[in-house]
Amino acid sequence: MLAGPRSSGGPFALQIWTRHGETMTRTHASGGPGYSPALDAWLFADVDPRPTRRRHSAPAERQELTATPTRLRIATAEVGGTSWPTLVEAERERTQAAEAERQAARQTADAERARADTAERELERLERELQALRDKR
Repeated sequence: MLAGPRSSGGPFALQIWTRHGETMTRTHASGGPGYSPALDAWLFADVDPRPTRRRHSAPAERQELTATPTRLRIATAEVGGTSWPTLVEAERERTQAAEAERQAARQTADAERARADTAERELERLERELQALRDKR
């Protein structure tokens, strides 16, 4: 939301606060990554690439730019770490994995049907051959 007082350098894309009893202390405030001891991970403000738009509800003399939308990204390291998937990404991965399993099951079933058909044709051929040998006697 790009919140934070201008007097302390704000607004900031990312702020990390730590609770100490009844008080809160800001331990990080910037657009860059910050470490969260609570998560034992690095937090990143992932800025949405869509263009910033003017807020139309404000009077014409006070029209302001809205904050560029961001989303929180979490990673195991500040540089080169593995990102934690968002809920959407995790669901997409589950859906893709389930589809891959269904596809593998279909391929296995198709292969089994093909083997069964081949075995059935071979059995029929052998039965005909056996019958032909019996008929020659």
